[in-house]
Amino acid sequence: MQLIESLSGLIPANYKPSIGNVLHNLLFGSINRAIHHISPDMFSYFEIETITACNRSCPICPVSSSPREEASMEEGLFKKIVEEVGELGFNGRISPHFYGEPLLDERLPRLMRYTREKVPESKIIIFTNGDLLTRKKLEELLDNGVDGFLVTQYNGKGLRLLNELKPEQRRRIS
Repeated sequence: MQLIESLSGLIPANYKPSIGNVLHNLLFGSINRAIHHISPDMFSYFEIETITACNRSCPICPVSSSPREEASMEEGLFKKIVEEVGELGFNGRISPHFYGEPLLDERLPRLMRYTREKVPESKIIIFTNGDLLTRKKLEELLDNGVDGFLVTQYNGKGLRLLNELKPEQRRRIS
């Protein structure tokens, strides 16, 4: 309840639907499952959408049929959420996505570094369509605390990038 109360004044009007979905999934989905299954962790994963924009219009994605206004989460709100997750001692997966493409958010390296500092035992995984993933971007995110990537590889670009990487980098992408 403290999380919801602290967020009420921080959510921009044009971002409420996305934050509402994230909070609903977090609070009523994962926590409810954790309580009923007496899990040692409060929840096993945490997804936080920092940007609603996407560079694709995939027919399998609900956003293609119900477009959303493009918005970015305020950095103060992001930090507040991450701090509270860190205070819980969370050690599961954190992924900065929902329906948006996280690599469109230029703040992502800084936000992931902050996440790593505040939730050091978590596993930070970036879900991406891979269109914007370059070797430089990958290395920058890895250097800022990201543990791995899940690339959907809608085109051959992701496969070409994979072949260019060092073996230790390649193991961090699925």
